[in-house]
Amino acid sequence: MSINRSIRKKDTVEAVDLTPKLAVFYLCRECVGWEEKLEKCGGDKMLDGTVCAFWPYRLGQGRPSVKLIRAYCLECMGKSREAVARCASEFCPLYPYRFGTNPEREGKGGAGFLKNRC
Repeated sequence: MSINRSIRKKDTVEAVDLTPKLAVFYLCRECVGWEEKLEKCGGDKMLDGTVCAFWPYRLGQGRPSVKLIRAYCLECMGKSREAVARCASEFCPLYPYRFGTNPEREGKGGAGFLKNRC
């Protein structure tokens, strides 16, 4: 399940099928400048002494949680839920996941799903 989004790629913008995993990969790529620099990203030793929450996922490995994306968006928008809701950065790869949910999974899984299966 993925979301078709327009993503900046070097000098162009192109449509890609985006998953939370790819969204984090594209955000990391934008942060460091380009894909070739991802492996040497310094996110494990940030200036404030913390570790970037996306650092383990920067190479497209693992499965980042949409809740992790939500926390990142809250931090980006000054911890304001209202600002996240009004976010105008539609070209941000994380934009579709900013509420901590995956729009492609709406109505699938969850507690209601388990009750109906039993």
